[in-house]
Amino acid sequence: MGAWQFLFGSALWALPAAALPVLLHLLFRRKAPLVDFPTLRFVRSSLQRTAARRRVQRWLLLACRMLLLLLLIFVIAQPVKRLLAGPDAAGSSVVAAVVVDTSYSMLLKQGQTTLLDQADSAMQDLLRDPALPLHGAKVAVLTSFGGAADHPPLFREASQILSPWTPLHAQPGPRPLQERIDQAIDLLRAQDATQKWLVVISDFQRREFVRPVGDFPELHTIVIDLHPQQPQGAGIVKVGIEELQPQPGIISSAVVEVAARSGDVPRPVTLGVTRWGENPDKGIPKMANFDAPGNAQVRFGIKLPAGGYLLLTGALQSQENLAWAQERTELMQMPPLRKVTFLDARGQAQAQRFMWLSLESYEGQSGEKPLEIAHAAALTGREDVAVVPLTQWPSRVQAMSLGNFARTGGT
Repeated sequence: MGAWQFLFGSALWALPAAALPVLLHLLFRRKAPLVDFPTLRFVRSSLQRTAARRRVQRWLLLACRMLLLLLLIFVIAQPVKRLLAGPDAAGSSVVAAVVVDTSYSMLLKQGQTTLLDQADSAMQDLLRDPALPLHGAKVAVLTSFGGAADHPPLFREASQILSPWTPLHAQPGPRPLQERIDQAIDLLRAQDATQKWLVVISDFQRREFVRPVGDFPELHTIVIDLHPQQPQGAGIVKVGIEELQPQPGIISSAVVEVAARSGDVPRPVTLGVTRWGENPDKGIPKMANFDAPGNAQVRFGIKLPAGGYLLLTGALQSQENLAWAQERTELMQMPPLRKVTFLDARGQAQAQRFMWLSLESYEGQSGEKPLEIAHAAALTGREDVAVVPLTQWPSRVQAMSLGNFARTGGT
């Protein structure tokens, strides 16, 4: 036993349209033309029989047309039958596992809302609507992030989940959502209930599903597909320095990788270089020209300051429907400023001049120099590097001083 309901009951207002074929027939009905003909008794009786047969055929055709319109309206209204053996039936028990995708791809905007907002609304409707099987059931909610293996999700009453309702928020997905679905199936199979429901809400990105969701005979399955109607726009994929060991004060090559749809138009990209804790610098934009698969690499020549942590921030200057992909930041640590003591040697002015120029060979301003160089006759104890031009064996005192400096970590 059960009661019929409609998912889209407003479509039933179109039922009067089923009478449209009859109305058109009455409006455009044509009378048979009168034709003068000799009086023939057999011809008259034949015409009467043919006219009666055609009249029956016309009304049957009208009935078929009305029936097709009625069926079309019922299909649009989507009738469903709510079984009395559902959660309201006496002695029955219903459990459900809801696997909802909360990965960052769900932040894609469709119109004025994100896919995650749509998933949030759909989940609340499933729990609140008395006509749906999850109303009054015990429900376990599994998100993309998951939890510890020894703390599986708990089954709670739908009313407890709704009061108070905690909105869904984006989380990193360390594992494919398919694994969370497998976990939900194991949880449901371990429950003793008359009805078991599996609900999956996702945008069904290929990387999240290594195989189709599948059909499980012992479970009732509801799949809410939030796959975007329009694919996402461009996004920053990676930001980094090409050199393995970038040197402060010397121009380095920074690369910003951008991905977009195949054949997409060029997009302006900027790269900012800032120290940790300072206001970000946007930089001058360059255009990302995409190849056939939709990939682009934009290179920037930058001078990196010495010491501390730097933030390399690549950003798109166009509005995209996936906000979090418009900007990506890479954290890198630069080598600290090194103090150099240049020990003067008598009679080696020309050699010392070339050695000094080699230490000062980098380009850049004083704030970007990796070395702080000072002349001295002996080590000061505050240097990291000692430069000593030698043309003969050092004295005993100088050799002991340089040996102790090297043993303590000096260069």
